[in-house]
Amino acid sequence: MKNHTQSGVTLVELMIVVVIIAVIASIAYPSYTSHIQETRRAEGASYLLVVAAAQERFFTRNNFYASAMVDLGMSSTSENDYYTVTIADNSANTSLYTLTATPDQTDAECENLTLSNTGARGRSANGDDALSVAECWR
Repeated sequence: MKNHTQSGVTLVELMIVVVIIAVIASIAYPSYTSHIQETRRAEGASYLLVVAAAQERFFTRNNFYASAMVDLGMSSTSENDYYTVTIADNSANTSLYTLTATPDQTDAECENLTLSNTGARGRSANGDDALSVAECWR
């Protein structure tokens, strides 16, 4: 007589593994999305600094700031197209400018990032979920 032993995974063992994976995923996914948002926000902030440097070079050559990204010879979108940068209408006073970076996806914590000709950094988010200006610009 042969003795047959069964080997394999039972349904209960498989369900335990599925539950463990689901718990790990439910913890990891929010952290992952937060990290992605911070990385995109950093790209928007760094692009604002690049545009501000271009504005200063433009001012040195022309004695006034550019009123459009085209005047600077730059794209209005950041490197990976996560932010669109605009220059506030400064036609009344060409010695001032405010740059605004608008995210391509909703960012409730910071919303738009801003940078003025004086170097003042800002963000447009309000409410309980809003981060401080320093946290948005890190």
